[in-house]
This record gives sequence, C-alpha cells and structure tokens, in this order.
Amino acid sequence: MARFSIFSRLVLLAAVLLCVLIGTNLYLGRELGRNVDVLAEQGQAIDLVKTADNANVAFGDLKYWLADLAVSLLVRAEMRAEEARERLNAELAVLETYAPAEVEEIRAEVDQVVDVALQAVDAYTENQRVVGNSLMANARQHIEAVDELLGGLVARLQAEAQTARDTAVEQARETVVVAIVMVVLASVLGIALTVVIVRSITGPLGRLVNAIQAITAGKLDTPVPAVGHDEIGTMAGTLALFRDSLAERERLTAERERAEAAVRHMQSRLTDAVESI
Repeated sequence: MARFSIFSRLVLLAAVLLCVLIGTNLYLGRELGRNVDVLAEQGQAIDLVKTADNANVAFGDLKYWLADLAVSLLVRAEMRAEEARERLNAELAVLETYAPAEVEEIRAEVDQVVDVALQAVDAYTENQRVVGNSLMANARQHIEAVDELLGGLVARLQAEAQTARDTAVEQARETVVVAIVMVVLASVLGIALTVVIVRSITGPLGRLVNAIQAITAGKLDTPVPAVGHDEIGTMAGTLALFRDSLAERERLTAERERAEAAVRHMQSRLTDAVESI
C-alpha cells in the first residue's frame, strides 16, 4: 500500500465500493425484472382463468335460455340466448390465442347445440314433441361435450396459474436470500478494504507523529519510519533531514564551545605568562 499515494488509496476504496454498489443494484434490478415478468405471466394466467370462467358462465346462460326457448317459445328467451352466445364468442376469442384447438372444438360443439336446439324449437312449434324431445336429447350430448371441454380448459388454466404463482414466490424467496448474501459479502468486503486502507494510513502516520514528538523533545537518536512513495513517506524523509540538521547543529555547537573553551584556556595561560615575565 505504501507504493500508492493516500489519494490513490482513497480513490481505490471509493471505486471498489462503487463497483460493489453498482453490481449489487444491477443484480437486484435484473432479478426484480425477472420477478416482474413472472408476475406478469401469472397475471395473464389469472386473466385467462377468469375468461374461461366467464365463458363457462356464458355457456350456462346459453343453455338456460335455449331450454327456456324450447319450453316457452318466447322471443325474449331467443334474444337472451343470442346475447349469451355473443358473450361466449367474445370470451372464446380471447382464449383462442392460448388454446386454439380447444376453442375450435368448443365452437363446433356450441354451434351444434344451438342448431339442434333451434331445430327442437321448430319441432315444438309444429307440435312435433317427440321429434323435439329427441333433438333436445341430442343437444344435451353436445352440451355435455362443451361442459367437459370448458371444464378441462379451466382446470388446466388454474393449474398453470398456480404453477406461475409458485414460481414467482420461489424466485422472490431466492432473490431475497441472494440479495441478503450479496449485501453481507459486500459489507464485509467494504469494511475489510476500509480497515486495510485506513490502517495503511493511520499506522505509518502514528509512527511518524511519535518520531516527531521524540525529536522535538530532543531525542535525536530516534529512528524515523521508513521512507515510502506516499505523502507520509515524503514527510518521513523531511523529518529525517530535519533530525540530521538538528544533530549537525548540535555537533557544530559542541565543537564551537570546545574551540571557545580552548581559546579561553590559551588566553588564560598567555595572561599568566605575561604576568610572570
């Protein structure tokens, strides 16, 4: 770490933390997008189930009003039956993109139900009750076929909706678990890197401060921390020069004092010699 400046280390720390944050957000965004897609599929499956249920209800109304028409021979029953058939066709049009084969078969059976029921109505109108009853019995066979087809379609759609729901729940749980693990790992990595970088700054800085305090207290034999390539290394080099200059000044001062003492001693001896003469 001492090979890099303090600014470079701080930039490295910020870059790593930023990359971890961006990576975590990208992962969570992708997983949330997948969950949204699954939820959208689940919503479509639920809508299809509702559509199939509505088609079942519309066919039930159609059966009722066709039976009522066969009994009452009223125009009102015929109009209601036609309305129910239109609702059924609208719901089948929605289901056709999902299950075209089943819808085609259901439509064929519904057409048979309506045609045979109207033939029975005509027979009842002409007082041919035996023929009408036979036709209505034939219509009931087609009705049972439609009920079976719609029931199977509804059951399949419900199963697929339940599967989509289970998939969405499972993916959401997995996303939460992975997100927690990623957050924990990112936090541990960030804390560890922060501790390493902070210690790479505070450790040498603390030793440098201790050396400064000792040198300013007069302990010129205090070792200076090793000189590195960062700002603290530059300060350590400056402190070493300062310590050496202080030591040199003290050495020169001591030599000057010794020289002055020698001069004073020579002057004293010269004075004594002159007085003796």
